[in-house]
Amino acid sequence: MYRSVRQSLSSLKGLNIVGNNSIDGGGGGDEIIMNKSIIINNNNNNNFRSDSAASSVDEIHIDIDQRRSLSGTFSRAARVDSAVHGIPVQEKLCGINELQDGEMKEVTLSILSADNIETIDYRILVIKEKDDKWYALAPNCTYCNTPLIKGVICHGRIRCPLHGTAFNLKSGKLEDLPGFDSLPAFKVTLSLTDVFLSTTLTKISQTRIIDPMSKCKDSINDPVVIVGAGIAGITCAETLRHEGYNGRIVLISREDHLPYNRSLLSKNLDLLEDDVIFRKKEFYEIHDIELLLGHRVKTINVEEKILTMDDEKKITFKYLVLATGGINKPSTIKGADLDGVYSLRDISDHSVIQQCSVKKHVTIVGSGFIALEIASAIGKRARSITVLGKSGTPFKTFGPTFGRNIRSFLQDHTRITIRQDSLVRSFEGFDQVEHMVLKDGLCAVAQTVIIANGIHPCTSMLVGSGIQMNTMGYVIVDEQMKTNQTNVFAIGDCTEFPLTLFGGHRISLPHVQIAQFQGLEICFDTNLL
Repeated sequence: MYRSVRQSLSSLKGLNIVGNNSIDGGGGGDEIIMNKSIIINNNNNNNFRSDSAASSVDEIHIDIDQRRSLSGTFSRAARVDSAVHGIPVQEKLCGINELQDGEMKEVTLSILSADNIETIDYRILVIKEKDDKWYALAPNCTYCNTPLIKGVICHGRIRCPLHGTAFNLKSGKLEDLPGFDSLPAFKVTLSLTDVFLSTTLTKISQTRIIDPMSKCKDSINDPVVIVGAGIAGITCAETLRHEGYNGRIVLISREDHLPYNRSLLSKNLDLLEDDVIFRKKEFYEIHDIELLLGHRVKTINVEEKILTMDDEKKITFKYLVLATGGINKPSTIKGADLDGVYSLRDISDHSVIQQCSVKKHVTIVGSGFIALEIASAIGKRARSITVLGKSGTPFKTFGPTFGRNIRSFLQDHTRITIRQDSLVRSFEGFDQVEHMVLKDGLCAVAQTVIIANGIHPCTSMLVGSGIQMNTMGYVIVDEQMKTNQTNVFAIGDCTEFPLTLFGGHRISLPHVQIAQFQGLEICFDTNLL
């Protein structure tokens, strides 16, 4: 998977977009490892021809907690009389004239379980491309679980509507980030009048395909230590295993939670922890990725290659990868320490905002992506939603025309009120925030306030380490994500990196795709392997 992504993004390498740190859970369900399944055709059906082959993978992780009782356009029980999951399944998907070129539909098939006890509903995405080519894929994006029926078909790929993750129509392979796993692709056969699915019970139960990984065979020598368990750090650890690295890998997170998709938190307030975690605990155990949760790095000695943790525990390393991400900028507004004033950074913040926005007058300070995503996520649960921005329009980076159009759309189609050129002088109330005072003297009710004024790099532990940073605290790296210290690298939101396509101009750009691509490329362009 990672090699195909790397090849498809090779044209972006000059941007140094290498890999970082969303809505219904990318890792739901229990996972088991099984050998490659074999697609079996039903010989009783004549006039069939093969149109697309299932993905060729030697190791498959199967999510067996597939949702049941889902609505669909086609439903009937398939008779199976074997007790094994490798039994053939041959099901009609649709009529051959139901779809035009470039169209797709989601079909629900009701399949009798192998033990003949219950009927399970499986959703399949059916796609017809030009030249009468038909494809069948698992229906949800493996990164954010968004239904791909809402996505876009382009150049032999289907793109997720939420983040743009792209999958090959024929093989299901992940071909554009963000994301980790490929989609199961099913064999399609055609009769003169209908389109049929030819697969097995094992195959149809899959929701994702995880490429094979190596295991640790050297548990004595010093490990590769990755500080930060966001999408950049997770991608780095997984890519090392995908590429055959068999030494120790230690992944350190300052949070107590399993590594999770932080970018989803602002998009849906109804998510639970299981909905956003990247992988279940068993995944890290199976693939020998050592997780140290709830640990903060206090100091780094690059000469002796030693990390000192906040509990004074010391860890020596062979290579160090800094993927520390960012932390929210502290607010300087008077009264920002009152109860009812929050910011969104982690799962705990997400839970608090979820509860404290119900039937309240909510004010969001900031008018960037995170601010407007939070406002949209709050939706109808609040009595009112007001967004305050200090610039003339939202999304000022994209220019005033874009910002004005977004503002008009939100105010015409949602309950969100956007006030620009608004600076908050103070939040007022006795212990609990009750209202706010703007610099123009206007007072407004505010029972819940969410500060969304950006982030800065989480690099305070690097002070005195000799690792070079700029004046803003971002770690300075080269095109291979190397710092000025030997065997020390940095990836993700904490970095300043060169844009080689633009004369080496250096930027800091916190973005999920850039961070993940950096986590991916570091393992190819360095000596980690």
